[in-house]
Amino acid sequence: MLAVVLARGDEPPPYLSKLAEVACVSVQQDRAPVTKAFAVAGYPAFCLLDANGAVVTSGFDPAALPAPALA
Repeated sequence: MLAVVLARGDEPPPYLSKLAEVACVSVQQDRAPVTKAFAVAGYPAFCLLDANGAVVTSGFDPAALPAPALA
């Protein structure tokens, strides 16, 4: 699992350590390459990727994303 966190200023977000316990975390500044690549328009944003890393769907509600199928 990957979590991309938007950092504003020099202080890390307070929830960063909790996310790091369950995901690889990438800390980005506003309009950084990752946010541009995924066309993030608001937060939190969620993306479902296929096996090749292409975005299948995205949105602001993780419950609305389809559950991954078991292989």
